[in-house]
Amino acid sequence: MEYFEDLADFLEEERELEFEEVFEAIDGTSSEDMGEILENYMEDLLGGLPDEEQEIYMLIENIKSGLLFLCENLEDRNTRMQFAEELCRFKNWYTEDGLCKAGGIPCSLMHAVASSRADALTGESTELDFSGALGYELKDFEMSIGSFSNIDILPDEEEEPVDPERVH
Repeated sequence: MEYFEDLADFLEEERELEFEEVFEAIDGTSSEDMGEILENYMEDLLGGLPDEEQEIYMLIENIKSGLLFLCENLEDRNTRMQFAEELCRFKNWYTEDGLCKAGGIPCSLMHAVASSRADALTGESTELDFSGALGYELKDFEMSIGSFSNIDILPDEEEEPVDPERVH
């Protein structure tokens, strides 16, 4: 995946996706690129929610944070697999029909957000119900200790050590 549109097409496809499809789609995408594309997509999604829908907003914000955390180390195969699994889970939840309602008609979260965007453009006011989508289970993510890069915490030999009593 290289572009915002690639991720949008992928996440907005209405059929349920399998892990293997998601893993294949993200394979070869750098952590930096995937993180940037994902952050832009999620910000766009959050911007489409009605202001009064704080619960679904916070849930999606938390999902975004978890996915971006995993994006930090897609070079690690285990993290990439976990990211693919979570992206697949998000995508299937996002497009699952019947979790939300727009104008009293059951629809997916994706369609409810699209209805909210349409209302913003037309000035209409469709009754939206996001409550059915609030059951998304957030997961804790772990990274292996080998996922982190080394940092230099010792001063260079040429630098003088700081005397703590001279610091105000």
